[in-house]
Amino acid sequence: MENKSEKPMRILIIDDNEIVRSSLAGLIEMERDLTVCGQAASGKSGLELARSLKPDLIVLDLSLDDWKGEEVLKKLRGLVASPVLVVSMYDEAIHGLRVLNEGANGYLMKRDAADQIILAIHRVIGGGTYLSPRLAAQTGSKSKADKAQLSPKEAQNVGGRRRG
Repeated sequence: MENKSEKPMRILIIDDNEIVRSSLAGLIEMERDLTVCGQAASGKSGLELARSLKPDLIVLDLSLDDWKGEEVLKKLRGLVASPVLVVSMYDEAIHGLRVLNEGANGYLMKRDAADQIILAIHRVIGGGTYLSPRLAAQTGSKSKADKAQLSPKEAQNVGGRRRG
């Protein structure tokens, strides 16, 4: 999916693991229509960067050193309008559905990130909801395009927020 404007979509990464942040940034920077505008190693610094940078999308880890990712997500919802894609090592359906109910726009398991991060980012920036294929299979979520995309009705059922 190409960004129709000349300016790339700006992504903020919040993850306490430097290797994960660096890897995600490398994958994102390979895309012409995306750029990493900031990286944060903690929830506190992530909130500060989100407020000042106002990114087009935030990639958020659930396991941060200072705060739980769910706490950061709640604070982000009151701070910026940017959609949030949660990237986490947790593969249980309960985690994905919980963060969607709390306002995340997508949930991607870290083990799927290398193959799915760009698709997930484009889907969420485009106003959709993204769910890792493995998690979608666990929850019984289905789509003709692929199991990773929730239909509007499914997104509404799990409380997924759509960008307007």
